[in-house]
Amino acid sequence: MNSKAMARTEHTRQEFAIIASIAVWAVACLITYKGLSLLLYQPKFHSLSGGAGFRDAEFRFFTLATIFCLGAWFWLSLGKWQWGKEHRSFVIAWSILAIASLGFIREVHPQSWDFMCYYLAGRGMAAGVNIYDPAAVTMFNAGYDSGITYYTYTPLLAAILGQLEPLSREQVFTLFSFLNYFALLLCGASLYLALLRYRSPRSASALVMLIALLINVPVTRTLLNSQVNLWVLTFMLLTVLFYRSVPFLSALSLALAANFKVTPILIVGLFVLKRDWKWLSFFAFSQLLIVTCTALTCAFDYWMYFASFALRSSVIVDPTHMRNSSFDALVAHTLYILDIKLPVLQEWLVVVIKMGFVLWVSKLIWDVVRQGTFVTRDDKDALLLNGFPLFLVVMAMAPPLVWPHHFVFLLLPLLVTLKVAREKWTFKLLLLIYGSLFLVPVFDVYPLSLHRLVSMVLYAYSVSLILKEDTAKPTAMERLTGLLRSSKALSSR
Repeated sequence: MNSKAMARTEHTRQEFAIIASIAVWAVACLITYKGLSLLLYQPKFHSLSGGAGFRDAEFRFFTLATIFCLGAWFWLSLGKWQWGKEHRSFVIAWSILAIASLGFIREVHPQSWDFMCYYLAGRGMAAGVNIYDPAAVTMFNAGYDSGITYYTYTPLLAAILGQLEPLSREQVFTLFSFLNYFALLLCGASLYLALLRYRSPRSASALVMLIALLINVPVTRTLLNSQVNLWVLTFMLLTVLFYRSVPFLSALSLALAANFKVTPILIVGLFVLKRDWKWLSFFAFSQLLIVTCTALTCAFDYWMYFASFALRSSVIVDPTHMRNSSFDALVAHTLYILDIKLPVLQEWLVVVIKMGFVLWVSKLIWDVVRQGTFVTRDDKDALLLNGFPLFLVVMAMAPPLVWPHHFVFLLLPLLVTLKVAREKWTFKLLLLIYGSLFLVPVFDVYPLSLHRLVSMVLYAYSVSLILKEDTAKPTAMERLTGLLRSSKALSSR
């Protein structure tokens, strides 16, 4: 085995060690939290003024358990585990993220409509209700004093929540919040490892991961809305990370992502382009495994209901929903403002604009893969690593509903594109796009409400500019790093 192969094997082991240690830490947190809850929960004390009853007490115990287990993980990582010594900057940055993001779930916020859609779908499936039939759902929801809810995913998530029937809604919401917290931290580790795959330095990758997840509007809205986006993003990143070492886990990860949110199925197109029939067979088997497991917990009929729903489903975009940043929303809002009521015109405009964007990005994917823009063509996984970021763009912008929290899927594309930009103008444009997507709050006023859509068009334009840049020139990031080192050397004299 040559030195390159040995280094790649060692890197793979470290990736597994990092992901496995965080998974074990999450399990240890839940066990410790439950132990503290059973030992220390006092109904009288936690119902006094200044407390908020069950939920407040549970989150306090969870915080104690998290801090205790985090201290143990930090000590083991830096003192006992070899990978921790080599990834010291990641250990520190990830620990900061773990402590700082506790505030997201400790803050008292109401159960979101998104959570109610998931929760009632699980309860409905447990009761044998067709969760894809609006009439049946409305009738069932009346028993929970809830209005209309929609469930547009495969039966997997509802089947999982259906198994939590003995728990109250408050308990399910609390557990959901804890799992979203773990999803954020697993996403942080996966994003860090993915940046390393794109040849980013370890210290820079750790710092970027911390800032990108801690100060991020889509991430915050994902947590506050109890959405599943962070789990979906984590599974998609694991698809790339496990691809070469454990293809089955890579395929299973993407199958899980596609069942929690249907649009990741588009990523399969990358593996079709690679003609990796072994991976595709693993993906088919993983999907069959998921269908079988869910059919055992509920009924296979729900997959038939979902297939029927997917075939007949058509989303009519409400122009009064200003937070939608899709091309469908652009057309609907503009025609609404102009008082043009022609549904056929609206449909055709959406098709033409969306197909134009998809074809443009597809051409960019071809050029990026051909030139080796994000990683050099001699990399063993060059096609996957070069195509993956822009496939995420298509995945995020293709649906008729693109809410602010969906832009969390575009973190990796922006970060790796910033890394390879060479011209000062392109780099500044990408920084502006990053700020627009992840830092600017949500506007409910047309046309400001569509600034994220405009940013995605500008992102595609910036990639086209990068493809024309002189590859012999250093990147803007390399020049910036050189300036910082020079200033540091001057100040130390």
